[in-house]
Amino acid sequence: MYELVNTISAPEWLRIFVVYSHIIVAAFALTAVLRADIKMVISRISSREIEKDSKRIFLLLVALWVTGLTVVYFDTGFNPDVLMDKSKLLLKLICVLVLTANGLILHYISFPILERDTVTVSYAEAALLSVTGALSTSHWLLAAFVGKTASLSQVSFQALLETYAIFLCVTLVVSLCFILGIHRIKVGISGRRVTDPPAARRKKLLHELIATPRVTKVDVNDLEEASNRASDKEEHGVKKSIFSKRNAG
Repeated sequence: MYELVNTISAPEWLRIFVVYSHIIVAAFALTAVLRADIKMVISRISSREIEKDSKRIFLLLVALWVTGLTVVYFDTGFNPDVLMDKSKLLLKLICVLVLTANGLILHYISFPILERDTVTVSYAEAALLSVTGALSTSHWLLAAFVGKTASLSQVSFQALLETYAIFLCVTLVVSLCFILGIHRIKVGISGRRVTDPPAARRKKLLHELIATPRVTKVDVNDLEEASNRASDKEEHGVKKSIFSKRNAG
């Protein structure tokens, strides 16, 4: 124990602690992202669940930025010359930057589409949902893969960048294949646009029940009397019509 403490300096112990914290936060973040993606695919989640998941993932992303930049400072001191020699680190920074920018688009544009009180989605909105969702899931997985693959540090940055460009193109192409499916899921399997979703129908029905006066008591004699008056009026109308035709003739 004494030898272990004396062999590793205090800054190294601090770096180990930050790296370990970064790994734990990354595991929680990846779990939260995949769980949210699965819920969105298999069911229609509520606005409250979307807001709750987005806040949790945002806080985890902030924690990843803080711990990650701390590790980068320990390793490079933010020296540009040292940074340019670390191809793996540069690729991971690109992944996290794209992930962060895409997260802002998800939060301010894509999620409001899912939170609307309607199930109709245009093809452009379906494309946005598909692309941003694919970029989010793929870049979370890619960032985790790059972070845990030590052998990538031996590959040049140009080769890694070319591979990343291919990966990005494949992700976009695959995401575009789901546009029609997302559009159909949102508007209904039959292809007919559903303009009155279940939640809206329930609100409309509740409003009609509140606005419509309720009949508390029905008297059979009143119903018979009303029916007789209607019959008398109808008979009187027929007799008046016949009398008018005779006078005209």
